[in-house]
Amino acid sequence: MEGQLIPVERWLTPERLRGYPRVFFGVFVGVTLWKWGEYTLDVRAGNAPDIDFSVFWLASHMASVGQVRSLYDPTQLNAHLQGISTLIRGTYGWFYPPSFIVLLLPLATLPYLPAYFLFIGLTLGGFAAAIKNFLPSPSWAWGLAAFPGLWFNLLDGQNAFLTASLAGLTLYWMDRRWKISALALGLLFIKPHLVILFPLAFLMVGKWRLLAGAVFFAGGLLGIAVLWEGVATVPVWLHSLDVARSWAENGGSSYWEAMPSVFSSCRWLGMSIPLAYLFHSLVALAAVLATVWVWRNCQNTDLRAAVLTSASLLISPYLFYYDLAWLALPMVFLVRDGLNHGWHSWEREILLGAWLGPLLCIALPVIIPVQIGPLFTVPLLWIAVRRVQWNRTSVPDDILLLESN
Repeated sequence: MEGQLIPVERWLTPERLRGYPRVFFGVFVGVTLWKWGEYTLDVRAGNAPDIDFSVFWLASHMASVGQVRSLYDPTQLNAHLQGISTLIRGTYGWFYPPSFIVLLLPLATLPYLPAYFLFIGLTLGGFAAAIKNFLPSPSWAWGLAAFPGLWFNLLDGQNAFLTASLAGLTLYWMDRRWKISALALGLLFIKPHLVILFPLAFLMVGKWRLLAGAVFFAGGLLGIAVLWEGVATVPVWLHSLDVARSWAENGGSSYWEAMPSVFSSCRWLGMSIPLAYLFHSLVALAAVLATVWVWRNCQNTDLRAAVLTSASLLISPYLFYYDLAWLALPMVFLVRDGLNHGWHSWEREILLGAWLGPLLCIALPVIIPVQIGPLFTVPLLWIAVRRVQWNRTSVPDDILLLESN
């Protein structure tokens, strides 16, 4: 049987890896249909649901009438949100670069629900298409379809499908058609804190044309945004980043429970701001060094991509639970490498933990005041680097080989 692991008596067998995701998938479909029913009732009552997409939809309308700068003022933003819904209880901020608003403008032409389903449908389709390029076989699609990080992003109407698909397309096309890769990377700058390591990795392998093209596309989209929204939007956006920093530092448990970064985890444990930054910086530095070392010394494209995508989740202190949809990328790359070269001890268990990670990051804070997100992102980076090191030295005795027929 293709891809069957030896020995099969281990509890994490291929049969279970095919069966359990179908159970999760069924549960998530049921929950989603229930939540969509609630969204429909809210909209019929004249209220936008209390989800992040409501901010995107509002932003598209405000941009269409020239009120972009007020988006970056939390007081004005939340006043506008109260105008479209009495259900919104949280305090929202808008910290995206002006270029992201250009991509949202078409949503202003649609009512709320059609705009939501269009946004989710297009970005989810792009996410699935990007991941499909890397799936080891069609049977692994169940693992992707039931991945909790996918469903949380879907229900919140966030943009992790868009950013993860751009990251995947950047990596897929970088050695095939560099112009497509450059376009995807340029668009990925709509979320700068997730793209930081990509230019560094490409510098390590001399992808100068790709980087120049990405700068061209990112600059072009920003230029369009400035022409549409006005030059004054840029300093307003930059000033809003101080607000984001302040919220991340002092937001309290209601904020940190949704932020699976090392920094927020340390803050929730009671560490001071400088000490939390110290621990976060040490992990981020390790992620940077790992990326540099792997991209300079490893020719295995799957392991390169696994290191880059997992390390990208460890750089910024500002990270939210929906961004963990990105975990699908390093997991797929590591599964591909494991199926091609064998499994080492505890790797599949770590991958299963990372697959469950987005669900646990949301469920556990309800029970105990701790954010465990780094317990999934750090081990993924570790096993990717470990596989590179073992490939450079020797094959260990405890490797679990594959049977291919």
